[in-house]
Amino acid sequence: MDFDSVDSIREAGFEGFQTLPESWAAKLKQVPEAPGVYVVFRESLEPPSFLRKRRAGPYKGQDPTASVEELKRHWAPGARVLYIGKAGAPGIQRGLHSRLREYARGGFAERSSRRLSCRSLDGNTRIVFL
Repeated sequence: MDFDSVDSIREAGFEGFQTLPESWAAKLKQVPEAPGVYVVFRESLEPPSFLRKRRAGPYKGQDPTASVEELKRHWAPGARVLYIGKAGAPGIQRGLHSRLREYARGGFAERSSRRLSCRSLDGNTRIVFL
């Protein structure tokens, strides 16, 4: 599969195409609870702007925030696809909506049940699902 453009991702059958802030503001209403695959990608090939601190606060009593310098050091120039994940499976009730809500909470909520999150990504980042 070619991830070089929004069009190629759409042609592969993915839906959504909202930015992370748009998805969070809409309470991820466009995301079904069904099992599926999701992709977190950036339209821009420019390096992102990184938040200094995640909004979700501490996780298990510790601050998992990586420094901006560390994030810049690990950034892969020209990266478009940041993450490919799956949600739900036979016998597992949590689907796309639940998984993406957990993912986004780290970037937009006061608390998160996950250590890693989208807190470091800017408004050029989009979530799509299949």
